[in-house]
Amino acid sequence: MKIHNLYSTPIYSSFVDNYQKIQEELQCRYDKSTFTMREDWGHTHYLSQEDFRGSVFDSPGLEIFEKEIHKHVQRYLNEIRFTTESPNFVENMYYRIANSWFAKFEKGCYAHIHNHGCADISGVYYFKMPEGASELFVTSANPFFDSSFVYNHLGFRKYYTPPQGSIYLMPGFMNHGVKTNTTDEDRVSLAFNIVFERPEIAQSQRQKPTSGY
Repeated sequence: MKIHNLYSTPIYSSFVDNYQKIQEELQCRYDKSTFTMREDWGHTHYLSQEDFRGSVFDSPGLEIFEKEIHKHVQRYLNEIRFTTESPNFVENMYYRIANSWFAKFEKGCYAHIHNHGCADISGVYYFKMPEGASELFVTSANPFFDSSFVYNHLGFRKYYTPPQGSIYLMPGFMNHGVKTNTTDEDRVSLAFNIVFERPEIAQSQRQKPTSGY
C-alpha cells in the first residue's frame, strides 16, 4: 500500500550570508523610506511602496543583498527541479525583481490573507524580528480541503516564526498573512516579487534585466 501525496507546495527558508553587511545596507535604505498605510485596507500595516510599483532596488546601495537573493533563488529553483526537467526551462533564462517594499508592523498591526498572484516567486527577508513578534502563516494552495469532511485537517494553516536574517521563497499564488504584532517593537520585513522572462519572447526582443542568474 502506498499514499501518493501529489502537488505539494514548495516553501523555501534559509539564513543569509553576509548578514551584518546586508543589515547595514537595508538600514540605510530603511532610514530613507517613508511609510504609509493603504486606506482601502484599513489599519493593517505600513508600506514603503503603497502602490507596489516601485522597488527598493531602483537605487544603488543594495548590491550585496541583491546578490544574496539571486543565490537563494537559484537554490530554490534547483530544489524544485526547475532545470532541464521542466518543459518551460530554457538556457540563459532571465528574471527580474519586479517590485519590492518594506512592510512595517507596529504594535497592533497585522496582514490580512493575500497572495502575490502576478509573481512567479514571492520572497521575503526578515529585517527586524523582535522576540515574540507576530508569526507568518500560510494556507493550503488547495481550497477544496477546507470544505471536505475527510480532508479538512490537511488544509490547516501553517505558522512560522521567521528568525531575523532569514529569507523565505514561495509561489506567488500562495495565500499568506501575518498575525497581529503584540510587542512594543516594530516588526519589519522586505517583500519582493520575481518575474521570469517567458520562453516565447523572441530572441531578438530580449533585453537582459538588471537581475538574473
